[in-house]
Amino acid sequence: MSVALFFLAQLAIPLFGLPIARHPEIRALSPAARCSALFGAGALFLTLFGLILSLYRIPWTVASFLLLLVAVTLLARRWPASPGVMLRPRQALEVSRRVRIAFVIVILAALGYLAFFTLTGRAVSPDFAFIWGLKGIRFAEHGGIDPSFLSWPYAVHTHVNYPPLFTTTLAWSAMIAGDMPWMAAPLVSAIWIAATIPLLVDLFRRAVSDRIALAASAFWTAAICISLVATTATATAEAPLLHYGAVGCAALLVRTREDRPDLLALLALTGLLMTKLEGAILFVSLLAGAILASLLLRRLRLRAFLPMILVPLLPLAVWWLYEFLNRIPMTDPAREKALAIRFDYIATIARTEIAGLDAGTFGLSWVIPLLLIAVFFRSWRRLLPALAGAAGMWLFLTVYFLHATGDPSVLIGWTFPRLMQSALSLVIVAAVVAPGRESPAAVL
Repeated sequence: MSVALFFLAQLAIPLFGLPIARHPEIRALSPAARCSALFGAGALFLTLFGLILSLYRIPWTVASFLLLLVAVTLLARRWPASPGVMLRPRQALEVSRRVRIAFVIVILAALGYLAFFTLTGRAVSPDFAFIWGLKGIRFAEHGGIDPSFLSWPYAVHTHVNYPPLFTTTLAWSAMIAGDMPWMAAPLVSAIWIAATIPLLVDLFRRAVSDRIALAASAFWTAAICISLVATTATATAEAPLLHYGAVGCAALLVRTREDRPDLLALLALTGLLMTKLEGAILFVSLLAGAILASLLLRRLRLRAFLPMILVPLLPLAVWWLYEFLNRIPMTDPAREKALAIRFDYIATIARTEIAGLDAGTFGLSWVIPLLLIAVFFRSWRRLLPALAGAAGMWLFLTVYFLHATGDPSVLIGWTFPRLMQSALSLVIVAAVVAPGRESPAAVL
């Protein structure tokens, strides 16, 4: 019963996305993509509600969360839609039933592969017990974010200053279930990946044919599921990071209007900041690439980019305020000093990083999209958000490894393949859009 309640609570997360359900951009999505968008947005609102309740020392209960949800949803109904924002609703996929079934089988097989190795424990990261699950059950038992635990010297290994999105979703489910089902709970990673697929299909359809959109989404799913298993990365915040990174990148690449912010991109960028510290690297890199692309294509509209820069910082500022008021370390006590860089092992770092790009497919998950990008390299300006995001993550990790005081091979083996999954995801998204027209909006 506790397992069933845990996953029912996870599946109820889209309810917290109701404040955006009436937005024209959400209503223009296909039903499946709409549910996916509400799931990602719901996790954000759930996290923000949890932060507000903890900030005012109000216990987390179903009633307290729902009261905030009702209040925000009623307020959202008063927000007027911007003129000209309404997009044409997504039409049914124009592919044969046989083709559709074939790609659905690939997607289900990939998700089944991920679920099997997760349930058998072979894909589950030890970080679930030491970090994510531990904080999740502590918050559920405490009835909110537990500042005494996060400021406890013996909790430094849990990365106490990490934004609380994934932890809050686990705590929400554990609170409903009355326990943390440690063997089954890691399956939440499969939920996050499954919630990404319909959105990718809808976004890809703005730039390529329906068949290619389905094929690309199936390839993305297979590559990411295999990589998550190969890197033992389930039951961590990697899956939410992959969700928000892929959706945000795709939304930026196929933006339909240059004079206004894209809601899906805005939500995804906010999700990146609230999921992990590495999400900040993707946030900065994706936005920097998008702004540079707009400059090079002479389409820069600050009116569109300012909300995507400023709005995601608001919930992060609430988290920082909570940390400051409760004397929680605002920098990670487990990390090395920022400027303690040494180049003694630069050759080892380069060699070990290349080996870390295996992704469970002998590197084919990387090679195929990179070849496509090389073939259609003339569109590199449009692909700058994805390329900058992938390069930003690689550069960040390389600089991080330069801080090692000894041979960093073991550290690279633990972290590089796992964290570079986000870069792999962005490269795949870029490869899908690369053959598209100069202006993706032209296909709508």
